[in-house]
Amino acid sequence: MVTDRSLYQIGEVAKQTDCSIDTIRFYEKEGLLVTPSRTDGGFRKYAPQAVERIRFIKKAKSFGLTLSEIKQIMRESEKGLENCCRHVNAIFTHKLDELESKIKELQTMKKGLRALMGSWIPLEKARSQRFSICPQIEVERKFKKGRKHHVKKKS
Repeated sequence: MVTDRSLYQIGEVAKQTDCSIDTIRFYEKEGLLVTPSRTDGGFRKYAPQAVERIRFIKKAKSFGLTLSEIKQIMRESEKGLENCCRHVNAIFTHKLDELESKIKELQTMKKGLRALMGSWIPLEKARSQRFSICPQIEVERKFKKGRKHHVKKKS
């Protein structure tokens, strides 16, 4: 049984969860938190479960979950542990696939930037040509088996 003494005002919930008051209100508006009761003066009074939910949300976010995914997990947990765990497994499997793809994309970008840095155009050469903003970005380069070639961008 929840007594009035075991209820927290929003400031106390914020302190206990290291979460801003605005974030707590946002979670409430998005349906991630149960709408709290109110005092006669209109102050929100949160049950201890609100603190637990916010801690859960923060931990889930640290694994890269979106608020929408977290909300789905909360709904699934109401159906039982098996449904919830199955659902979380599917989400995490999808997240891992997305991360692998993003890692490959970032590695390709890293290689491209390293190649660009390795074929930096000397300032004297850059001054002798016309570029709209930055020659290091605008010049077209062709890379062949470790050799770097500069090709001026066609105007």
